[in-house]
This record gives sequence, structure tokens and C-alpha cells, in this order.
Amino acid sequence: AMAEPSREEALRAVSLALGLLKTNDSFHEAVDCDEARRALRHWSGEARLPPSETEDWEHNPRLMVILRHLRQLQHACKLAGIKVPLHSVLARTDVIDFPDGSKLADGKMIPKPEEKPVEAPSEEEQRASEAQREAEIEEQGQAIRDEAWQKQKRQLKWQLAAAT
Repeated sequence: AMAEPSREEALRAVSLALGLLKTNDSFHEAVDCDEARRALRHWSGEARLPPSETEDWEHNPRLMVILRHLRQLQHACKLAGIKVPLHSVLARTDVIDFPDGSKLADGKMIPKPEEKPVEAPSEEEQRASEAQREAEIEEQGQAIRDEAWQKQKRQLKWQLAAAT
């Protein structure tokens, strides 16, 4: 017997199978009807049907074509330990988004993006920004005082000129 593939190999096989389905026009034409969608949901395990509703499928060439195409993906998913990503199949994508935020793309698992915690400024940063604010206030105050002094000087000049 062959050795079980590693999870990485199994995930690559899932990607490969999805990639083949993604570009397979005849597969997508075949699944474009209600009965085919019901069959897909049944085979993928998303919505199982009673045998009475599925027994005549083997005589339906359209559904057998779909099943044949789906088998490779089903097998790869089983080895990788994941559910058949029906949404990805129908969306014609070879990327699988998992509920936990991770995804499979290009045959590799991509962990969910780390949420960067918003850190409160350190005491040092707080002191620095307070000092900066105080300096700005001081500068503005100085500018106002300078302006007032200039105005006073002009008034004095006029008064002196008027007195002479």
C-alpha cells in the first residue's frame, strides 16, 4: 500500500482538483440545474438525501459526469481532513476560505491575519506628547504677546509723533 500523503501534499491535491474544476466548462454546464445542485449538495455532505431520491442518479449521464469530476476533489478532501468546499467549486475558484479566517490558496494554508492590538501609548509617549502640546501652547502665547507688544509700540510711536 502507498504511504498516506502528508497534510501539505493532501492540501496541494485539493488545490489541484479545485483548479481543474474551476477551468472545466463542461462540468459547470452540467451542474447548472437544480437536480445537479441537489446531487452536489448530497455528495459533498452538505445536504444528504434519502436513497429513494438518489437511486436513479446512476442512470443519469449528466449526474454521472459531475460525480466523475467530483471524485478527485472528494478523495483529496478526505485525505486532507476537510469538507468538500462546495462554495469554492460553484464559485469557480481554487481558494477555500475557512470559517476560522484561514484559507487555502495556491495549495498552501494561509493563517488568518493577525489582528494588531491597538496599544495604548506608553507613559513615556504620553509625557512626550503632553510636553509637545505645552510647547505649542507656549509658542502660541509668545506669538500673541509679541503681536501685542508690536501693536503697543506702533501706538506709542503715533502718540509721540502727535505730541511733537
